[in-house]
Amino acid sequence: MRSCAASVIGLLIVTASAGAQTTAPSSPLAPAVVEGRWLRPAAGNAPAEVWGHADGLRIGLPPLRGPRGLLRVYAPYLKHPPQRVINFIAIEPVRAGQSNRGLSELEHSKLDDVRGKRFWSADTLDDVTPRPSSSPARGVVAQMDGVETLRVYVLSERFDNGAHVYVRLTFRADRPHEVAIATFAHVDSAPLANCVVTATMGNFARVRRLHLAERTVASKEVWPARGSCDRVGDAGRTRSHRRLVLAAYAQALALLRRCRDAVLAVRVARRAPGSARQRSLHVLGKSLADSRRRVVRELRDGRAVPPGRGVRFRR
Repeated sequence: MRSCAASVIGLLIVTASAGAQTTAPSSPLAPAVVEGRWLRPAAGNAPAEVWGHADGLRIGLPPLRGPRGLLRVYAPYLKHPPQRVINFIAIEPVRAGQSNRGLSELEHSKLDDVRGKRFWSADTLDDVTPRPSSSPARGVVAQMDGVETLRVYVLSERFDNGAHVYVRLTFRADRPHEVAIATFAHVDSAPLANCVVTATMGNFARVRRLHLAERTVASKEVWPARGSCDRVGDAGRTRSHRRLVLAAYAQALALLRRCRDAVLAVRVARRAPGSARQRSLHVLGKSLADSRRRVVRELRDGRAVPPGRGVRFRR
């Protein structure tokens, strides 16, 4: 068992992500039960997979409502309804020697033939074979450094990059608004550089920062008071918000233009070099009429366009 990483997730790692297969229980799930200071899945068939503090932070798994391949975070102590998700957490392992992450939310499940990796729970690592959500682990209550804890493992099917990982959730009685998330690799996993756990819903708590070309904008600067911008068209929208929208719009247009120019470049590069003689070729605003064949060959081989720069072909 090799450890990839470990992290503690507090409350403010806390909007919904798109593109994944969304799940919802086909039939009502038995609600989790309170046992002492802990909330755990009920004994019996089809219980809701939720663990955590009876009066604090909780973590859930599909088929509770939301995308597959994500942990659900609940915080009813903030006066949210118990079933309202305030954040999702994805698992993203990185294979050694590679830079791309595995994506638990977006990768296709080879077990279920849908988008999103399958997660299941276990009390120990004695048996790591996939198990149905109708019989989840209840979690193990134990003492750690003199503090009562609730611990449960969340296992995942293998990722497309060969990573085979799992996470361990630990709730401490003296920290009701936290959960510790440690990530590990199975012995049959591909070698990993690290294993990332990432929260996907920063907008819900207004904790995101938007990095524009000339400055960084914090969401609380745009909406300084709760309720001032909750309704579309509200007169409470600030000048900062309007400037932000205009700046983001301008940058989006620039990005679209670059993408359009890149598509044109690819289209021309796929033609025979001789066909480029019918066009006047402009690269980064400069005419290159005498070197059209060379540039088209470089475009074909992926060398002509510096990252983030545009290429235009004019008739």
